[in-house]
Amino acid sequence: MVKGMRLTSPPRRDRPGGAQQRKGKEMDAYKFINCTPHDIVLCGTVIKCSGVVPRCDVVERAPHFGPRELAGVPLVVDTLGGVKGLPEPEHETGYIVSRMVFDRIKLERDDVFCLTHFERDSEGRIVGAGALVASPAFEDVFAEMDLDGDGFRP
Repeated sequence: MVKGMRLTSPPRRDRPGGAQQRKGKEMDAYKFINCTPHDIVLCGTVIKCSGVVPRCDVVERAPHFGPRELAGVPLVVDTLGGVKGLPEPEHETGYIVSRMVFDRIKLERDDVFCLTHFERDSEGRIVGAGALVASPAFEDVFAEMDLDGDGFRP
């Protein structure tokens, strides 16, 4: 878990002074839990694997149309099913998950994130990430908040 990572509000666009960056609000109690199968480096900070690794069910079927194999290799059509193993929401806690889990659950949960802006070594291996992808549901939560107490919403 990483505590004290700074979250800032989006630029102000609804009053004179326009698109300047808002002061932002520190969310010191917010923590991230790494729900991937390995330690990650996020903005230079190592976040240890929590041991909790959510997975997506995958439902496969044969194609309805077209070939069922190409060059001797069978073809299937798959669809992401439910997510198993994702902890229940916890106050001021975000779960860093795989991209597959994130894509399946991002419209349902505001507390899931996945890694982006990857940093690579000289051989092209990922060694860290510079940002998190937030879900549309996360944006919706903050759109309703007056983060700096000035009576304006973002």
